[in-house]
Amino acid sequence: MQLKFESTNKFNKELNKLSPKLKKQFFKNLRLFLFNKNHPSLNFEKISNPFYSIRINKNFRTIFYFKKSNIVCFSYIANHDVYKKIKTL
Repeated sequence: MQLKFESTNKFNKELNKLSPKLKKQFFKNLRLFLFNKNHPSLNFEKISNPFYSIRINKNFRTIFYFKKSNIVCFSYIANHDVYKKIKTL
């Protein structure tokens, strides 16, 4: 089953602030995630219920939750320093 995605307004604003290169990496990994969420390069992990994350690159991750079993909602993009703080909350 292929996943579908949605995003919050906050996420969209953060995405628009990213460099073109980082946006390209996000969309590349998004496509990969939608077809195979467990692909090793994504480093898919559960943060805390209901939040999960995948890697965008070595410095950034994106945080999301499942609205339904086949719909994910992206809510945040964070560099690893911020991500580590979020993860420990």
